[in-house]
Order: sequence, then structure tokens, then C-alpha cells
Amino acid sequence: MKKVLLCSIIRNQQDNLNLWFDQIKKITEEISFEYECYLSIFENDSVDNTKEMLSSFDFSFLKDFLIQKTTLKTEQYGSIWSIKRIQNLAFYRQSCIDNGFNKFSNVTFDKIAFIEPDTKYNPKWSKELILAKHPESVGIKPDVYSGWSLRSNKNPKESMYLYDTCASRQLKSDIYWNFHREDEWKNQSLIKTFFSHEDSYCLHSIYSTFNCFCVYNAEPFYKGIKWGYTNDRLNPSNIKVNDNEYLECDTVNIVETFRKNNYDKIFLNRNCIIRHL
Repeated sequence: MKKVLLCSIIRNQQDNLNLWFDQIKKITEEISFEYECYLSIFENDSVDNTKEMLSSFDFSFLKDFLIQKTTLKTEQYGSIWSIKRIQNLAFYRQSCIDNGFNKFSNVTFDKIAFIEPDTKYNPKWSKELILAKHPESVGIKPDVYSGWSLRSNKNPKESMYLYDTCASRQLKSDIYWNFHREDEWKNQSLIKTFFSHEDSYCLHSIYSTFNCFCVYNAEPFYKGIKWGYTNDRLNPSNIKVNDNEYLECDTVNIVETFRKNNYDKIFLNRNCIIRHL
């Protein structure tokens, strides 16, 4: 049976954890016929009831799990371009993987799925991101496969706006998400499939993605690929970190690192809608 490592980095999420837990449980049940599910949680510096809630959950539905609680005394940032923030996020995400690999050292994972704790999604749809039945039906085995994150329904005016404009980049030449290019997807990035009518326009090739629920081929991480926060291409921040490197969103950096190592099958499924809370 295949194996997937579910990963979540969590801080001060007491208001969202019950939903996060219920969705993790449901998606685990949805894919249990094909995947054994392991969970790695990286929690740091929470000052609400996050730690207590994580300890109270019954994770017995999983093959195994790890809750890593840490005190790093790092600042909690909003969605801003900051060297320290992005450096921290890269460290958290890589630690979440490394901790899981170390804890479950007798397991070789096929996939790694990062699921943000402050999101709402339908497990019956989003299981596709782990199973990858749509791309496999046309002979594609994704190296990175994500859903499509939209802003909260609490604000109807913004409910259909893309949330993850930082990591979502349609083309290599993009240094930000270009909303005006969305109309060109039908001709440029859309994969024509033989799926049913309601699914026929869901699968897209994309340069970079994360979108709050993102599944990665685990093999590159076993080969030493690490999460980072710099690249050698111009990016939106224009913040130079090293001689030839600029600050980059960590979730873009990992995709670029995948691509440089010939793991370049990057896809997004717009039917797997992930709502940011």
C-alpha cells in the first residue's frame, strides 16, 4: 500500500483546529483503500489553546502521527514580504518533513501533503490531490499537485478571488500572479482531457503553486532537496539576500528547486477548491 505524510505547520489556530481535525480524518478515510496516512505537525509558540487541543485529539485513525511542539520565540507575521518571516516558514516546513522522516524512519513515503490549518475544503473532492486520478488518466504523474485556494465566504465580494497570489505563478516569466492572464488559460495552460463535462476543464499546468493544500512527490526530499527562501531570478520583493540571490516565497522556491532537479510536472486542479478562513 502507498504511504503519504500529511504535514501541517500550526500556530495560534484554536478557532480552526476542530474543522482541521475533522477534515484530516475524513480525507484519511477517503483514501484508505490506497494510502496509509501518517501525520507530522510542527507547532510553535502558540499562546492560545492550540497546544492543549492538539493533545486532546484522537488520531487513532492514522497509521501513526507526530506532534512537535516547540518554543522558538519567533515573531508571528501577517502576509508580508519579510526575510525573517519567509526564512522562518521555510524552516518550519522543512522541519515538519524532517521530523516525520525521523519519526517514521522505517517508512518510505510516496507523497507529502501540506495542508494549512486555517482552511475549509471538501475531502471527497480534495482527495484527488493525493490520489491524482485525473492526471494519471492522461499519463501524467504529478511532482507537485495543488488545489485552488479562494478567499473566505465570509466576504461575498471576495469569495471568488484567488487567495494564494504569492505562490501561484502561471508562467516562468511571472514574478507575481497575473490576474489578466487567466482568460488565456484555455489556450495556453489548459490540458484537454476526456473527463466528464463537469471535470473537463479542471486540470492545469502551472509554473508554481501551493494554494493551501499541496501534494509533493516525496522522492526529491529523500534525495536531499530542502525548502529554501532564495532564488537567482528577479522576484516581487527585489530584496537581495546573497550575491546572486533574491528573497523568494518559500512555496515558490521549493517548486523552482524541484524543476531544477527535473521534477517539473506541476499541476493545479480548480475543482478542488480550498477556502481560506
